[in-house]
Amino acid sequence: MTKLKLFMDTLSRLDDSVPTFSSKQELEDFRAKYVEICEEEGVVNLVSHAGAQDGVATYLNLAKDIKAVQRANRRAGLPNFTTREVEQSAKDELFASCL
Repeated sequence: MTKLKLFMDTLSRLDDSVPTFSSKQELEDFRAKYVEICEEEGVVNLVSHAGAQDGVATYLNLAKDIKAVQRANRRAGLPNFTTREVEQSAKDELFASCL
């Protein structure tokens, strides 16, 4: 069994990187295509939270390496943003650096 690592991507309206969708159906179609692309690249998409009303979007993925996640994002047409490996995932530690 291949050991997978956890990766997180965050997009923000502040840097014009949040994808915009004209309808809920368009968002659902994008998500389905993103999951399909992830699978083709060996990536398991855990969460795709597009909080466009809040100006943010967050993606949590499992993959063998960061390059697989970056390939999936590029193929899905997502802007070039920073993919980070999540090394600490305890609920009290995951977002501690954001405080």
